[in-house]
Amino acid sequence: RVTALQGAPELRLLGPLLAACCARVIAGYFPKKTARARAYLKALTESSAFSGRWPDTEEGMSTMKALWVESLPTENPPDIETTWNAILDAARGGGRRGSAIANATQYASGLGVPIPSMMVNGKLLLKAAYSGQHSILPTIAYEQQGFQQAIYQGQLQSEEGIMDLVAASGLLTAYHKDITPDVAQQGGEEGMQGGRQTNEALYLQLPAKPLLTVPFLKSIEPSLESGDSGRLTFFHVLVIRNLEQVHLMHAFASHMLAPDRGALASNKKLSVPPFSSHWAPLVETSTTGGGGTALSQLAACVRAAMRFEPAPGSGNAGEAADESSSLNRQRLLLLKFLGAAVPAAAATQDAAGLQANHIRELCELAVDKKIDPKYKKAI
Repeated sequence: RVTALQGAPELRLLGPLLAACCARVIAGYFPKKTARARAYLKALTESSAFSGRWPDTEEGMSTMKALWVESLPTENPPDIETTWNAILDAARGGGRRGSAIANATQYASGLGVPIPSMMVNGKLLLKAAYSGQHSILPTIAYEQQGFQQAIYQGQLQSEEGIMDLVAASGLLTAYHKDITPDVAQQGGEEGMQGGRQTNEALYLQLPAKPLLTVPFLKSIEPSLESGDSGRLTFFHVLVIRNLEQVHLMHAFASHMLAPDRGALASNKKLSVPPFSSHWAPLVETSTTGGGGTALSQLAACVRAAMRFEPAPGSGNAGEAADESSSLNRQRLLLLKFLGAAVPAAAATQDAAGLQANHIRELCELAVDKKIDPKYKKAI
């Protein structure tokens, strides 16, 4: 029930399998060999194989295995191949404990929580809430007290009801330090004490007027008999402030092109109306040093992709709607391409990094590959 993310910040850059594998190795050291676990994390971050992002390849996995072998005790070591294969199986979700670790890794990695941090029963604790003079023990004691009270009051009568009880008190679905700061226990004099967690939070309210001028892209959803008027609509704004964040465009655009609503549809305890997502990527260039920077070039490219309008056609309303839908899809494909191409190109550059001309070349390539030729002049 406890998910700990206490590694070095760089470890959030692990690929999914490597992250789950790393979590499984560390879990094997607890609770008696925490020093060995910390030494393993330190060895990972100091490895020569690590340079900005751990390689999510067979070579990266081999390096992780070699560092794990070095961390094993010299006396009575386990069978290396058998134990490592068991770690890999657990990292892929094999077995009860493996599934728990794989699920916890997948859940935590999608929340946006900072590293290091800790989660207990779906509640987020920032480092100051469990380190130093504070301890994780009061939080766990508070949770145990809640379970005891639920048993006494008849709300919890079997092990099968534990997850429903935990979910009923509220599970973290997303975190951002500027938008939802109050959903985390901060620690310190102003932090929540005694493990208490409120279900009420203060959210950052973005001003409506400038948002109304922003063009949004629509998620591609199955058609409804009632049309889009029967959908609940959510709006998302992604603000990119440096090139290291461009990969988020790929994640958002991929979701918009093929939204996964299966988890909601399969949940029989929730009745959720059909909904759609609207998304706008914005590139902030106010902190850059001039119009010729790579980020400024990316901003121009994204702005052109979002705002270009085709020449007025002479078709009927149905043809205009089809063209609008096609353009929406092409824009999403272009942004998805950029979200993958820019980080890939940046990984091949030297310390100077990507320049404006590199970004321009990638933008032109994206237009050639993803946009209908008849719209190129408008872009």
